[in-house]
Amino acid sequence: MRSDPKPNFKFFQTFRKPPVCECGGLLKPATISFGQSLNDPDIARARDFETKADLVIALGSMLSVQPAANIPLLAVRAGAQYVIINQGSTDPDNYPSVTLRIKEEVGVFFVPAVRATLAS
Repeated sequence: MRSDPKPNFKFFQTFRKPPVCECGGLLKPATISFGQSLNDPDIARARDFETKADLVIALGSMLSVQPAANIPLLAVRAGAQYVIINQGSTDPDNYPSVTLRIKEEVGVFFVPAVRATLAS
């Protein structure tokens, strides 16, 4: 079940305890954790776009978990530019298919860059 995360963040900031749902289980963001499988519909949607994309930007990932890590490379083969923004090293850092590699924290670099672009 999805819900507004703001009350949960506020709960954590106030009590320094992880929020729980009605069943007693820990709440977590709608992300995929290491070792967790991606949803087949999400993979299918990404595969559909991999041949249509002009640009692929990988944000905050080591790009080591398959099949998701392969999707940008397939987009590159179809003609897309490939940008990686991650503070640490990534598996494809030295691949010739990477158009631009930015070693910065995503929130520090990408968010202001998007805001500046939208403002212009």
